[in-house]
Amino acid sequence: MNMKEELLRYAIMIPIRYNRNQKTAFIDMMIEDAKKLNLAYRSEKMKTRFFECTNLIIGDLQHADTVFMTAYDTPQRNFFAASRYYPLHSKKNQQIQTLEFLIHLILLILACVITVMLLFSWNQLATSMKIGYVLMLGVFALMLIYMSINKASKVNMNRNSASVAIMYKLMKEKPRKTAFVFLDHAVSSYEGYKELLQDHDLSKKKVIILDSLAKGEKIVCATLQKESCFKDHFQTVKYDKTEACDNVLRLMPYAYLLVSADHDEFYVDTKKDDRISMEQVNMIYEILYKSLIEEDS
Repeated sequence: MNMKEELLRYAIMIPIRYNRNQKTAFIDMMIEDAKKLNLAYRSEKMKTRFFECTNLIIGDLQHADTVFMTAYDTPQRNFFAASRYYPLHSKKNQQIQTLEFLIHLILLILACVITVMLLFSWNQLATSMKIGYVLMLGVFALMLIYMSINKASKVNMNRNSASVAIMYKLMKEKPRKTAFVFLDHAVSSYEGYKELLQDHDLSKKKVIILDSLAKGEKIVCATLQKESCFKDHFQTVKYDKTEACDNVLRLMPYAYLLVSADHDEFYVDTKKDDRISMEQVNMIYEILYKSLIEEDS
């Protein structure tokens, strides 16, 4: 398959990987692929009272020199807050998620207030007021039901199917001493990374994290290392210390974070996640593939 077919494979077969059944379907599909390629695989699960996290490792992670990783889960849909994703600024993403939650909460509270008012003053209200309150309550109820049913983002080409497709195509080349990690609860949080790092020390390996790579005027490699391993291909965002990182490099200061975005504030519009650049995705794959060949030679 070419890169476009690889990407469409995830965009059509399992475009949403939000709930547990969808994630399990993705894991099962990737395990079948690993079996066909005769590659070692391992799924690692962590279950708490509130959520379950399943990471998938393909290849020999313990003996790998190079590790590629990306989030395979897909994000929640924003109905009211700004539809922006900042790949290098987790605090801005958290602020957007918090605002979205607060708006949902306000709507729920308003619906409850209207319901209580109706219950306590129904007999005293004029017919026109009753009709108005009932219609208002109906509108709030329909909005809440709709948002509950459609809370998962439906189009996820950039976050993060493109990165998954790039890693899968690299995986099919069976590079030596290379492992591929597909992370759960990692597209909008760091729980998948934290779970992985509890059981594996990756500090001596070359770790390359892929995120939001299918569109954006700027492609950058963020790192705390003295020099970017992709300095000849992508712009470097260099951090001097871990405390300056507002992204996953706080957890893995030895890693290279490869991302792309638009605008001076470096964000992408998540409502336009289907508008991607296949040329860019192909170019990134070719650069990563050539880097693996050079390491093998």
